[in-house]
Amino acid sequence: MAQNVATTPIKLSILLLLAMFVCSHSQSEGVLPQLQKTNMTIYFQDRFAGPNTTTVPITGIPGHLWTFGSFGTVFGIDSPITQGLEGSSEQIARGQGVHVTSALDGSATYVSISIVFMNKEFNGSTLEIQVSHHLQMAQNVATTPIKLSILLLLAMFVCSHSQSEGVLPQLQKTNMTIYFQDRFAGPNTTTVPITGIPGHLWTFGSFGTVFGIDSPITQGLEGSSEQIARGQGVHVTSALDGSATYVSISIVFMNKEFNGSTLEIQGANYLYVNVRELAVVGGTGQFRYARGFATFETAFLDMKAAYAVIRCNITIEHY
Repeated sequence: MAQNVATTPIKLSILLLLAMFVCSHSQSEGVLPQLQKTNMTIYFQDRFAGPNTTTVPITGIPGHLWTFGSFGTVFGIDSPITQGLEGSSEQIARGQGVHVTSALDGSATYVSISIVFMNKEFNGSTLEIQVSHHLQMAQNVATTPIKLSILLLLAMFVCSHSQSEGVLPQLQKTNMTIYFQDRFAGPNTTTVPITGIPGHLWTFGSFGTVFGIDSPITQGLEGSSEQIARGQGVHVTSALDGSATYVSISIVFMNKEFNGSTLEIQGANYLYVNVRELAVVGGTGQFRYARGFATFETAFLDMKAAYAVIRCNITIEHY
């Protein structure tokens, strides 16, 4: 890498909407509080080598290089965030969390980080960011700043026993059924154990095992059905008895209708329950501000072929 790669800041543009509507036991006909809109531009000062390294490969698939281009590599991150482009600019926060290379071809990482503010204005506040980040594959990717634009809405509407006539933004409701085509072995493997407790088997039934996922998602049950998305992220066996995994994935759409949009799914996946329900905690593109739930059930299983088809029913509200 060029000498200046380690000091290239990553620019993060954030449009943040925060609101709370509390109308419990209210007879008021007044206008509800307005959404607050905050714009900010901040800079991640990332270093990938040297004494002040901020992004460190923690683990990956044994026998493979642990790089951003190597599927399953997990990076720990603790980057200073400044108000300006220069590294000498005022530090206002830190970006702390993980990146996991979540595309089999190394073209994307799954990002889960906290922005922890320490400046006077927002001291002690945090923003939580979860997204599938598609890397630029051009030759100069190492020296090109990566711009991540995020539109985030956090809102609570509490209107119990309310007669208020204030106008709220209209929510759209979307229902869809999609199919994860999962393969656990062979040349087209989509779910790979990355790491686990030393001396233990790295299986779904073994507590602490971490899996990288990059599964094709189809419109129909058959593997030959039209591919409309990919499911990219991680599973971690999170129950001591191996009965559940913690799931954190992005559904990255590539069909004509939703191309470039994503949905973020997170929750406990109980393996021996017929229908498992997880939360939809966010989205991008046509699914901005998404919230809702997704159910997962095994529609087809061939243990000999290490192949399963998982039916996913999604119900979300979004603007």
